[in-house]
Amino acid sequence: MSPNSKYELIGQSPAMLNLKSTLKRFAKSDAAVLLLGESGSGKELCARTLHRESLVSKGPFVAVNCAAIAPELIEAELFGTRSGAFTGARTRNGFLAQAEGGTLFLDEIGDLPGSTQAVLLRVLETREYYPVGSCQSVSMNVRIVSATHKPLQQLVSQGKFRIDLYHRLATVVVRIPPLRQHLEDLPLLAESLIGDAARKITAPAWKKLQQHQWPGNVRELRNTLNRALFEADGGPITSQHLFLQEIYVEGVEEKKSQSLQEHIIRFIIDSVKSHGGNVRAAARAIETSPTTIYRYLALSEQMPSFAALAQ
Repeated sequence: MSPNSKYELIGQSPAMLNLKSTLKRFAKSDAAVLLLGESGSGKELCARTLHRESLVSKGPFVAVNCAAIAPELIEAELFGTRSGAFTGARTRNGFLAQAEGGTLFLDEIGDLPGSTQAVLLRVLETREYYPVGSCQSVSMNVRIVSATHKPLQQLVSQGKFRIDLYHRLATVVVRIPPLRQHLEDLPLLAESLIGDAARKITAPAWKKLQQHQWPGNVRELRNTLNRALFEADGGPITSQHLFLQEIYVEGVEEKKSQSLQEHIIRFIIDSVKSHGGNVRAAARAIETSPTTIYRYLALSEQMPSFAALAQ
């Protein structure tokens, strides 16, 4: 297995072959690429594919989740700081400096604050930036790839995202198909996610997997299969071991049922227990934040059916 195998796009369906072909075609260009896709559909994997096939593949790949950084800190994180810029500030490189000579992946670009949008636009136009607290500009040689699950053109029409920045970022737009549009890739995906254990999935379980809408896409599939492994305890994975989220997708609208909340709470409780009560370890394993886990644990204490499980 190659060192980059965990970052490879899995699938041989027409939708995935078309996606791979599109990414390869644009990888050699230095044009900014905007990746559009639902949460969990593989936007970072696509960004890594673009980097791996690009002319700057020997340079660093730096991924930034814009939604995970406090608005008041994002410019310092992106551009770095110089000692004395504010109380406690020290000279530190930002994400742009870390990505010099490579690719900077700006995930969830739709969550970028308006003030930072203006600054980023200028950086993209001039190819230079100012670290916070510095009067000296720094030239940059970085390819920008951005992504969002939000309807960015709608945000532009609502005045929530700058149209000039949109056009700078969207020189090339690549749409990533949701999992429900290439369900024929489920066997390959399952094998890549749980290895030989995928052979233990029974025919009725496969049917249940094929009939699901997968609103959480590959991320949801990974969590579903990992929990099924835990529930099966080494035996065959049956349909009873598959706890699927009851979310019905109609365009961008989602309706959540009460059973979804119950499944999430039960899944989180099981995850925390399987990690010996270590919330941070459980959060890393299911790719969420400790805060989210604590919120659902607190919610479980208010529901009599889960009060005993949470102990």
